[in-house]
Amino acid sequence: MRNLTPWRRSLAIATSLVLALAMTGVAFAQESVGNVYGRVTDDKAEKLPGVTVTLTGPGAEKLQVTDQGGEFRFLGLDPGNYKIEAALEGFGTVVYEAVNVRIGRNTTIELAMNPAIEETITVTTESPLLDERKISQGIQVTALELEKIPTARDPWAVAGQTPGVLMDRINVGGNESGQQSNFIGSGAGTAQNKFMIDGVDITDMSAIGASSTYFGFEQFEQMSFTTGGTDVTIETPGVQINMVTKRGTNEWRGSGTYGLADKEYQASSNFSRSELPAYQQSNQNTLFGGNRIDKIVQYGAEVGGFVWKDRIWAWGAYDKSDIQNVVISGQSDDTVLENLAYKINAQITDENSFVYTWNEGDKIKTGRDAGLTRPPETTWNQTGPSPLRKAEDTHVFNSRFFLTLQWSEMKGGFALEPQGGRDAQAWQDVDGVWHGSYYFYDNKRPSERWKIDGSYFLGTGSASHELKFGYSYRTSEETAVYGAPGNGIVTFDDSGSGPNKLKGLFMGQGVTGVESEYTGIWLQDTISIDRLTINAGVRYDEQTGANQASTSPAHEIDPVIVPQIVFAGNEVPYEWKNLSPRVGVTWALGAERKTLLRASYSRFADQLGLALINSINPVVTRYAYYSGTDLNGNHILDPNEPRTFLPGESFNFDPSNPSAISSPNVIDPDLEAMVTDEFLLGFDHSLLPEFVVGVNLTYRETGDYYDRIELYRDNGNLRLLNRNDYFLERTFTDVLRDGTRFSAPIYGVNPNLENSGGLYTTNTDRQTEYLGVSLTATKRLSNKWMLRGHFTWYDWEWKVGEEFLRYDDPTNALNEDNNVIFQTDDDGAIYADQSGGSGAFNQFLNSTWSFNVSGLYQLPLGFNVSANVNGREGYPIPFALRNVRRTNGSAVNVQITPDSETYRMDDIYTVDMRIDKDFQIGDLSLTLSADIFNLFNDGAIIQTEYRSGTVGNARQFITVNPNDPNDPDDDTVTNVTGNLGYVNQIIGPRIVRFGVRLAWK
Repeated sequence: MRNLTPWRRSLAIATSLVLALAMTGVAFAQESVGNVYGRVTDDKAEKLPGVTVTLTGPGAEKLQVTDQGGEFRFLGLDPGNYKIEAALEGFGTVVYEAVNVRIGRNTTIELAMNPAIEETITVTTESPLLDERKISQGIQVTALELEKIPTARDPWAVAGQTPGVLMDRINVGGNESGQQSNFIGSGAGTAQNKFMIDGVDITDMSAIGASSTYFGFEQFEQMSFTTGGTDVTIETPGVQINMVTKRGTNEWRGSGTYGLADKEYQASSNFSRSELPAYQQSNQNTLFGGNRIDKIVQYGAEVGGFVWKDRIWAWGAYDKSDIQNVVISGQSDDTVLENLAYKINAQITDENSFVYTWNEGDKIKTGRDAGLTRPPETTWNQTGPSPLRKAEDTHVFNSRFFLTLQWSEMKGGFALEPQGGRDAQAWQDVDGVWHGSYYFYDNKRPSERWKIDGSYFLGTGSASHELKFGYSYRTSEETAVYGAPGNGIVTFDDSGSGPNKLKGLFMGQGVTGVESEYTGIWLQDTISIDRLTINAGVRYDEQTGANQASTSPAHEIDPVIVPQIVFAGNEVPYEWKNLSPRVGVTWALGAERKTLLRASYSRFADQLGLALINSINPVVTRYAYYSGTDLNGNHILDPNEPRTFLPGESFNFDPSNPSAISSPNVIDPDLEAMVTDEFLLGFDHSLLPEFVVGVNLTYRETGDYYDRIELYRDNGNLRLLNRNDYFLERTFTDVLRDGTRFSAPIYGVNPNLENSGGLYTTNTDRQTEYLGVSLTATKRLSNKWMLRGHFTWYDWEWKVGEEFLRYDDPTNALNEDNNVIFQTDDDGAIYADQSGGSGAFNQFLNSTWSFNVSGLYQLPLGFNVSANVNGREGYPIPFALRNVRRTNGSAVNVQITPDSETYRMDDIYTVDMRIDKDFQIGDLSLTLSADIFNLFNDGAIIQTEYRSGTVGNARQFITVNPNDPNDPDDDTVTNVTGNLGYVNQIIGPRIVRFGVRLAWK
């Protein structure tokens, strides 16, 4: 990074080497592993030091000797099932056969040894699910659940089972697996989600909250989804998705799968055309059935075992999904996801182990964003593999000190090419339908990270301590080529301005580069005193970035409007520095410690995305709008056709200085990261060691939201636009189709002010408050059944302060910046995160309740039946007038509903079921399965057009004369395109997926 990378990279490497060579222990990560803690006592409950404890399971056998407190611990264990044996001369040997290790969980074992008993005592009870050492919320999903519970076989589909998590789409049998879902969780927006694979952060910092790649489902051993807690290794308040791949063991084993979902096994949707709005029923070219599956074929295999028993193990996997869909417009949307992975584990010495992983996901998509407004020539073809490498070394110095050093590299990126090519002109008609071609985009997104962490144990009096600390350093970059096809002018039919009127977008083209740095340091002490456990820690984060030097050529048609820019690069004027304290307490009740009470406080800082850094790059995405007249009727603003600049509708473009080599956008040098304060209360009770129920309460307050305020010139002086600069220009008054009357005032900007084309990014005093309550139940497989479920209720509201209102536009604009909606001046309006994902545009994620129940029951003769049931409140529909043009100001989407949740879509309920039959032939097992998705063929609407001016019939809006609002004779009647309530998508119809799985061990 410019002026920054060399010393930070050197510091990262030097710190890692110093810690590795000079220290006897540091913090130990739990991003991809679990831990086992234990205590050994005699028959009088006295602590037993000197007991030899042996752990066997995946990988090499591990030995420890209990300390003076009779304690032992095995850290950094791969997920799976283990056995523990405790032996001491003069005592009978104790064997604990069913120790279950999960990602990020601490399993605690109590062993009692009897003196003078020679035989071995075997404990067959499974290890408990309760974790006294950790305060967090979320779920862990095992390989058995991934195999047996019916899902669409991608991590996003599984994430929807987590309490407090809401998805932007309903994935029916894989019909949405060709594109990532957006999702929120427990008071955090989509931009704060994190993706990890085998402990490597693969979050795409150019699209924060998304993954840099796709995955092969067969390769996973476990997944975890965390929505809050005190773990100091977690930076952000969003959902933390962590996926752990399988590994080789001392037995060669493997599996292969094949699944087929075909249109022949798909029902007709029960959604009737008569349920459509009347103005939409006449459109006979529209199909209704969500994303219908034409054919989905998924197959894969994984195999692993020992190369040198107890020393070196190897594992590899291959997975391919061929997803062929038909979207609502009848077009094809085809995706091929291909993944190849391998892992090498080595026990170099008894104290040192090493892991190397390589994982490459590739996505080839034809027809991305196909739909009612995107005919084939305007859809994208997407390509781009994303290879990942990781090297990790772990050293156990003794039973008290552990150390891990990790390096990883992710080479993300992809290309989006319009099917119409780069030579054709792109234009949009009055119904919002694109023609000719579309924008193109090609990028590379590499990232690299160094990380070191571990644990050190000590005792002080009756208390035992586990000190965790660590350090990480990550860089992320993006280089991109982008632009508009043809001559760089995209035109829009603008019938609202008169016949044959066009609006032309003059867009610059170029190559840009942006980079960022993330440094984190953390320290935490877990203090255990009998029934009391205290987690107290703090993490420190620094985040910053810079724009690289780049060049944008002059516009081909009009170099005056968009001249050449040679940009030397710049650094953002701020550096986010955040100190995040975490403290939590658990208290175990009862003689058998079957009940846990939990309470915690945590602070989180948001992650810095590359888009915010890019906002002060004068080359990236610069354009200006001009109004013109289509003289020859070709829907293109040709060079000889007259045009007039539209003030307020340009971006990253200063009309008074178009050749400026600096962006008109400005960032407050004191800009700070948004901060979330979280309070958790929890109650968990173990009905059985393998069956836990609980109640969890989450309160979150997020502040320091950053807003973008328009910059105008006042007598040549640049300043922020404030409320006093607006005047009531006109008012739209009309009646919605359900009879609700609305009045939408539109405010213009003082004509004496000049738009600079720039925005000022700063923190304001608006914030959100979240309160959520979840009822949970988890039953591990035993006695032929397992279950996991939750019911969650929450309230998520805006709190708007005076500072924000001082600069807020009084027009009740639907705010698409920061992906939020709220009513102007309405303190207490709902928060709803707006989805921008392909195939699920303009979903506003907010439900006051949701639930999920999944479970399995083992029938006789090797049959299994399982189900996955989801339900949630319908999302809000904030109806709005689209692109209302204002005097001397930008065009805005004006919300016309009384408040953000006056209208909601129908509540959603889906049921997926599976039945399979297991055949055992020696070491081979064969499973034949049938998964039924959307069992009751629910055809509920899941996406509705919320803005007028896209598709539909013209209708009238009345502009009331503000000087005489009671006299209708001087009102103005305007025809605009209206389609409010137009159905864009419903849930995909019921479909059956047949599968076969062969496994051997």
